[in-house]
Amino acid sequence: MKTTALLLAAVLLVGIVAPAQTTFMDRVRRAFDSTKDGLGDAASNVGKASRKWVASARENLRLSRPEYTRRAEQRVIDAAAAAQRIRLGESGVMQRKYFVARLGALDQHVGYARLELDYIKQSPTEEIFRERQRGFDFTLWSLEEAIALSEAEADL
Repeated sequence: MKTTALLLAAVLLVGIVAPAQTTFMDRVRRAFDSTKDGLGDAASNVGKASRKWVASARENLRLSRPEYTRRAEQRVIDAAAAAQRIRLGESGVMQRKYFVARLGALDQHVGYARLELDYIKQSPTEEIFRERQRGFDFTLWSLEEAIALSEAEADL
């Protein structure tokens, strides 16, 4: 009788504990699958962005030197205007210290882009100009991405 009661108690205990473990493991599996899907999506988006940037850089290499510098100057002007537009926004995020620091970093990034543009304009040969252009394209791309991120956070 005692053995039967102990066996019944053990079965009940296993019956109570086993579903909790299964539920926990199911949650772990779902969390893992969700994370895996999210990482796959992020990797896909990075791949798309990098392909877009490479295509844009190739197109820029085909432009004549005066046309490229004209477009680059306009992109720097647009970036400076976008940074100013963000600064004048009414979002609540504007009062946060990290966002004020981000706006300062955007100003520095715009200033660096201007200096780099002046530097590539002074290139003595076409070959040197094209070599410097590749780095400047990346500077502009990273500036525009930083502005897009700031605009999204400021709800503009």
